Amino acid sequence: MPESYLARSSIERLDDATYVQRVHGAAYQKPQFSSELSITLAILDNLPKEIIFDEDACFTIGLSGGVDSVVLLHLFKLLQTQFKFKLQAVHVNHNISVNAPLWQDFCEKLCSELNVPLTVFQHTVSRNGGESLENNARKLRYQSFAEFYITHNNDNNNRDNDDKSTNTEFTKTKPIMVLAHHQDDQIETILSQIFRGSDLHNIAAMQPISMKLVSIKETKQKDELEQGLEHRTQGMQQQLFWRPLLNITKQNILDYAISYGLTHIEDESNSDTTYLRNFLRNDILPSLQTWDPHINNKILKFNHYVKNATLLMDEVAQSDFMDTKFQNDNSNTIDTANSNTIGVIKFTQLSMIRQHNLISYFILLNQNALPSDKQINEFCRQVAGSAWDRTPELKLSDTCKIKKYKNQILIIDN
Repeated sequence: MPESYLARSSIERLDDATYVQRVHGAAYQKPQFSSELSITLAILDNLPKEIIFDEDACFTIGLSGGVDSVVLLHLFKLLQTQFKFKLQAVHVNHNISVNAPLWQDFCEKLCSELNVPLTVFQHTVSRNGGESLENNARKLRYQSFAEFYITHNNDNNNRDNDDKSTNTEFTKTKPIMVLAHHQDDQIETILSQIFRGSDLHNIAAMQPISMKLVSIKETKQKDELEQGLEHRTQGMQQQLFWRPLLNITKQNILDYAISYGLTHIEDESNSDTTYLRNFLRNDILPSLQTWDPHINNKILKFNHYVKNATLLMDEVAQSDFMDTKFQNDNSNTIDTANSNTIGVIKFTQLSMIRQHNLISYFILLNQNALPSDKQINEFCRQVAGSAWDRTPELKLSDTCKIKKYKNQILIIDN
């Protein structure tokens, strides 16, 4: 393993007062406060293999101004002094609250004080398509993260093409989006997905590392059926998201903020229990914790079992996908770049449960959110019962859909 990867074995605790972090022979001194020590160790002890702390790394903090993201930014600023990675932040102003301008101003001042470059995105969020204001805001937030990634990627390429020797501010390393979700958020997500009757993959909740497909360049398509999948795969890259605080409790974060005297904003909507997550946080979880002080650990243990179950389901689906993966052997089919499609004939030979599991896997494989079980079951039924020239389809998002075309199933742009 390269020295630039920080693994559990690389931390040598010498005594209660000092520990040494060995990276290229450098010593990382003990943090000033115990709250910082516990969070720092939790991050470094569980550093994913995808994350490298060195001078070529580039981390982008999703900064809302709340205590979680403020602590995350402050902690990474301290880590930057040791590991010399590049650090920046993104603030998304949804303009939902009347206080939104004040929150943006707070983030701008904080980043100025810390000497951290900040990019601000402006949106006007509204309810549409039957979706909640909260969900639409989340979509716009991740859209902003994708736009930032694309801009950063293009800037790096342009600088590299113009003059490789003068590209000192950024490197060719792609920015890693760092989000401040913590253990309490994870528990709320698990329960909210259960209450919504969600798929097991959604109940499995957030992962420390996740990927989202980002379109780096726009292309024109003359025929969506003949170029659909090729259009989706050309110019696509994976944007990496890291949630280093998933094993950190909210209380740990609050202790850190108090220790350093950090100020932050308070979103007044957090007290609105008409939102399921707030209802769980403010009413349900405190009652459960009074009833059983160990309830949080039990929920997380349950989540571990759910994740194992989804891994097993994915292994079966991956095997089915390889068995049913469409082979292009005649001129009456779509000629795609990677033949990343499912053959209908072999698909219909699977049991209904495995058909559902395979379609769910295929949708997730292509970086899309899962529709409801009812919608997936109906799509499978239509595919299995449709004639060769019928084209049942299922909308996955505003930009793409899954569709049967002749003798294969594929995901194409709307």
